[in-house]
Amino acid sequence: MLPRVLRPVLTLRGPTAAARSGPAPRRAFTAGTSGGIQEERRAGLLVIGNEILNGSISDVNLPFLARTLHNRGVDLVRCEFVRDDPDEIADRLLQIKKLVGPTGAVFTSGGIGPTHDDVTYDSIAGAYGVNCELHAPTVARMEDHYGSQGKELTPARLRMANLPLGSEVIWTQGTWVPLAVIERTYILPGIPKLFQKMVNSALEQHPETFTGPTVFSRTMFTKTGEGDLAGSLSAIAERHPKADIGSYPNTGKDPDKDYTTKLVVISRDEELVKRVQEEIVGAIDCFE
Repeated sequence: MLPRVLRPVLTLRGPTAAARSGPAPRRAFTAGTSGGIQEERRAGLLVIGNEILNGSISDVNLPFLARTLHNRGVDLVRCEFVRDDPDEIADRLLQIKKLVGPTGAVFTSGGIGPTHDDVTYDSIAGAYGVNCELHAPTVARMEDHYGSQGKELTPARLRMANLPLGSEVIWTQGTWVPLAVIERTYILPGIPKLFQKMVNSALEQHPETFTGPTVFSRTMFTKTGEGDLAGSLSAIAERHPKADIGSYPNTGKDPDKDYTTKLVVISRDEELVKRVQEEIVGAIDCFE
């Protein structure tokens, strides 16, 4: 299944998409597979670092997080990239926090190292009106880690243990790095290997936050170009505003498939996905 964060050249969405992009969170409830009612879960990502914005480093944490959350039924509804600027970090964090709502989560990536431009902890603490202080369990883990390497626990390194006051800390096996959580904001390093391991730890520790109603999808292929199928697809999308219909031109990444356009239907309503697929197949010459 494709993560909903991907933005194809042509994506047709119904009126509900407008509500999702606004400042007020949408509270929708969907029947779960066990017959209970599950609230749709939302998440956001704030990627922090001048090195990302000037092209020195390419971000890979976004696609990983998008896929991981999508597979758990959680909607990643916003990702923003921001400089190492405390005011910008705090402002964008609070905006994303508002968008995901009181039951949603925000992940941050980057800016928690020992150097002068690592300002994420202080920025997030400021956004939530608290101070940072040394977290004794983190300091103890750092002493063991750096001591085993014969390295000194310098004031610069101790900055990495200066966490927002009141944070919950999640530990990840194999690393001393803390995953500080405050106000449903998960503060993570930008290093992809660490980011991925620590995200998985967060999902294990807080399954209720990162479990949403199942997302269903169907994929079709056609040798019809987007310009020729756009009219039919638009009409189908208008009839079914609760289905996300994506159109993806062939970029050569599927060598085993000879097609011009890939079509994907996504919804939490399995029967709706089937109906929309049938309509697409009836209007456009498709194959699976």
